[in-house]
Amino acid sequence: MKYHYLKINEVIEFHDLLIANNNGLEGIRDMKLLESAIESPKMQFAGDDLYPDLFKKAVAYLYFIIKNHPFNDCNKRTGVMSFLVFLKINNYPIEYLDKIYLEDIAVTIASSDLDIKSLEAYDFWDNKVEFAMFDPSPFWPDRLLEKLNKIKNNQ
Repeated sequence: MKYHYLKINEVIEFHDLLIANNNGLEGIRDMKLLESAIESPKMQFAGDDLYPDLFKKAVAYLYFIIKNHPFNDCNKRTGVMSFLVFLKINNYPIEYLDKIYLEDIAVTIASSDLDIKSLEAYDFWDNKVEFAMFDPSPFWPDRLLEKLNKIKNNQ
């Protein structure tokens, strides 16, 4: 299956829009760590994808943006946003994901209590029925919605 991966300039734009919408310290703390986080979902070993399906790739964005802490501020929000945008532009219906649960996972990742293999194994990635409708509006400032549409139209 071919995936639409996020580009570094898109993630930086998500970050900047989140900072503008929610306040926080602007800027990139470490560009190499950001590049590493953005490239992680594409990683392979011996010709096989390390993150072989849509959810594992989305989790890689979430996990590595938060763990690498490439921005001065807003790493958790940017990780969640990248996770959501990646799923959305690859046609996964994100409205079934639970916002509070995503926020809790982001905090848990940041506090080092959860590794990526444990995160990939969480049941909720495959069982969307148990979760309340996800209202993405707090994550989706109008300019970000415009950007998302532009990304989807350029596939």
